[in-house]
Amino acid sequence: MIILNVKLVICLLEPTFYYVAVGKCSVDVKLSLFRSYCLCFYNIGMWSKYSSTVFKRMEACYNKCIKSFFKYRRLDSVTDMLSELGLTTFTDLFYDNVAKYKLRWLMANNDAIRHFTSAFVGRM
Repeated sequence: MIILNVKLVICLLEPTFYYVAVGKCSVDVKLSLFRSYCLCFYNIGMWSKYSSTVFKRMEACYNKCIKSFFKYRRLDSVTDMLSELGLTTFTDLFYDNVAKYKLRWLMANNDAIRHFTSAFVGRM
C-alpha cells in the first residue's frame, strides 16, 4: 500500500512541475508556487514500510522536478541549486515531516489517542 502511494506521488508530482513551469515567472513567484503546490506531502510522516529504491526514486524525482522547474541544467550541482533557492533536500523534508507527525501523536489531548500511543512510545 505504501509503495503504491509513493509511486502515485511520483507520477502526480512530475506533471505538476511541467504544467506550472510553463509560465515566465520570477524566481520568487516560482518558489512560492513550488512550496505551495509541490511540497504538499501530507501523509509522508506515515510512510513506514518502503524500500530504499523507492526512497531514492522519490528523491531523484524531487531533484529532477526542481531542476526542470527552475531551468537548471542536468549537470548542475544539486547542493548548489538547493542552497541558491533556499530549499531543503528531500531527505531533510522527509525526516522533518516524520518528526512532526510523531510529535502530533505524542502531544494529542484525546484520551483514546494517548492510551493508544502509550503502548507504542518506545517504537515511535
